[in-house]
Amino acid sequence: MTEKQNIAEKPAQAADSQKESTSRILFDDIDSGKTIGRFTHADAKACKTNPEEGTVPTLMPGKNSNGCDFKGMKDLPKDLKHLDFPDIYNKAAESTVRIDSTMTDPHDKKGRYKQEGPAGTGAIIGKDVEKGECLVATANHVINGGKEVNISNIKAVSADGKKYDTEVRYTEPKKDTAVIAMKTGADTEKVCKPFTAVQDVNDEAGKGKNVVALGFPQGSRALYASPGKSDGIRPMREDMSPRNIRELGLEPDASQLKVKNHIKGGQSGGPVVTSEGRLAGLNQSGPDGYTRDSYAVPLDQRRVDELLAKSRR
Repeated sequence: MTEKQNIAEKPAQAADSQKESTSRILFDDIDSGKTIGRFTHADAKACKTNPEEGTVPTLMPGKNSNGCDFKGMKDLPKDLKHLDFPDIYNKAAESTVRIDSTMTDPHDKKGRYKQEGPAGTGAIIGKDVEKGECLVATANHVINGGKEVNISNIKAVSADGKKYDTEVRYTEPKKDTAVIAMKTGADTEKVCKPFTAVQDVNDEAGKGKNVVALGFPQGSRALYASPGKSDGIRPMREDMSPRNIRELGLEPDASQLKVKNHIKGGQSGGPVVTSEGRLAGLNQSGPDGYTRDSYAVPLDQRRVDELLAKSRR
């Protein structure tokens, strides 16, 4: 995946009690329930800037950091310190999933380049207890890699660390949106905690509003939170050329929710929430050589209802 197509990976520490520190929701199907030991990238280099236990793992807004330069909650900008970050984080974490897959190079005929593991993030938007399914919205490029990568064997990891098979139910490439069904079976009631979406994105997450983007930076076992300010729904051509917009699979005149924060590869498809924890969008692209800000696919309740209806046909 390219920097322009941010995709994500794991959450953070699972506690016996929601009252305990927010860093205990660990979306790790191997070491579920244990404190994060280190932030690991695909190159397996240990980072020196791990969040302290008891803090919300945080990506600082506006920082073009490498994979390890993450800061703790205490380092939040002054104008964001009033946010009840632990509360927002805990509410959103239980409704967020990590998306794993097998990624291969379509041009590699000998199969030498293959990657198994985290590919992105998703937001739970609905459930079907009778069918034993949990419905998850994500960015289309997370499950359909396009020309650069083939994606198969898609799995979803829930907040309690369990990994589930999935089925792609609906895709809308021009809006970079997709819905997958997690085959949660008897776990459906316990695992599926759908987000409550905003009624109006511009009203609740418009220009100047505080928002928080969540997702799993590539190689991470922790769900990171990226605080920032919304700039409202804006034309992407303000920051990107038509060619770059087409590379994202969108129409040249596409408008998306613009956020002044910093998301990284692996966070694509993850939820963008308001200060009340309501779903307002899905991470799509982040700061790179083309733009200093992030973009998200806007989602309101009407749009969520539409996605659910189409995915259940």
